[in-house]
Amino acid sequence: MGSVYKKNDRWYLRFKDENGRWRALATNADGKADAKRMLAELEIKSERIRHGLDVGREEGGTVAELFEWWLETYSKDSASHERNVYSVQKHFIGGELARITLGSLRAGHVETFLQKKSKTYSPETVNHLRRYLLGAINAAKRAGRFHGPNPVTDVRQRKVPRRKPDYLRHDEVPRVIAALDPGWRPLFATAIYTGLRKGELFALRKVDVDLEHKLLTVAGSHDRDTTKGGRIDVIPIADALAPFLEKAINTSPSELVSALGLNR
Repeated sequence: MGSVYKKNDRWYLRFKDENGRWRALATNADGKADAKRMLAELEIKSERIRHGLDVGREEGGTVAELFEWWLETYSKDSASHERNVYSVQKHFIGGELARITLGSLRAGHVETFLQKKSKTYSPETVNHLRRYLLGAINAAKRAGRFHGPNPVTDVRQRKVPRRKPDYLRHDEVPRVIAALDPGWRPLFATAIYTGLRKGELFALRKVDVDLEHKLLTVAGSHDRDTTKGGRIDVIPIADALAPFLEKAINTSPSELVSALGLNR
């Protein structure tokens, strides 16, 4: 059983922590009775942690350690890994949440962090940062790295203003393409007529283009063997796009169609 004692006008608690080790903790107790109350609460907390009914302050490590683990374990093989590394390092690894342990992290910490970000970034970006933290903690819970509640669930998403979308009109497409440098026309024409992502555009191979049957196979992204969605799609080639693809294929020095934008 623990005890309380006074030293240099401060009350200290002597107790066994969740790992069974004796520790001393300085408090701001107003007196011996207040210190004893704190000790009782602390002993109950330690006992609950020992029996798996509660979470310790150090379980799961710090927020920075969480993200380093998440990047290596979950993000590394994803198509968006480079962007994840950039965002995590910029906002979390060296940020104000970095040194807080998961057991100590509260919704208030997260809300304050997002409020500060809202002064500089759009609601979409702030919501994206919230999703990073929410997803990383949920991943830690699934992996058994952390057993406490996810405090991000109590933090509401920012309201994103609805903007009326604007698109190229049908008659504007030829004018936009004609205004481009000839070397870039195949790339932008493919983007406009297929709606492919940037990584998918640059991963297109000549064998993926069937001009005879006017079909395009989308199977990869950048240097990956799968798309961001993890599937293979076959989409039709518009009549207006076919000449641009044919030119790109005939002038590309590699197996890729998408030395496309570099064929000048």
